[in-house]
Amino acid sequence: MAFLITLVTPLLLVGFMFSPTFVTSRSPKDDGIRHVEVYHKFKNFLTDVQPIIKAVLKDMPPGDSYNKYRQDLEGILKRINDKSAGQLCFDKHFSDLDELVELMKNYRQTDATEEAKAVLKLIVQHGFRKYLSQQWFRLKKIDLPKYKESVEKLDKTDEKYKVFSEKC
Repeated sequence: MAFLITLVTPLLLVGFMFSPTFVTSRSPKDDGIRHVEVYHKFKNFLTDVQPIIKAVLKDMPPGDSYNKYRQDLEGILKRINDKSAGQLCFDKHFSDLDELVELMKNYRQTDATEEAKAVLKLIVQHGFRKYLSQQWFRLKKIDLPKYKESVEKLDKTDEKYKVFSEKC
């Protein structure tokens, strides 16, 4: 149970408790450059978490009772790597992060199955908690709704902000 508590805190922080201090009174140009930096951190977050998910899949016990969890994790990997929808990468990365957080949240529910708890334990053993704590410093000051709103106001024709117009 202790491993669940220590996993829950960073997950809640990453998924739900972003500080409103991100959007400050800096010049719009500085904010735009900062938005590009933050976007790349989110993009890297999803790329860097994939080896953890792959290791969990490799070590997951065989059997039908784990099929749902295997499909969940394979689905996350597929979603992160799927570039066929042609949607804005910016929106896709936030959507993928949201799905990952929701999945982890479901695995830690008090009424979760023993298999879900076993998969969550594997996730922790393969370094997800450590990974989140290392990434937390990057993500803790971001107010996602304000961030997305600010990005939408940027001049996407400016070369510096083209990244927000990329399609995946």
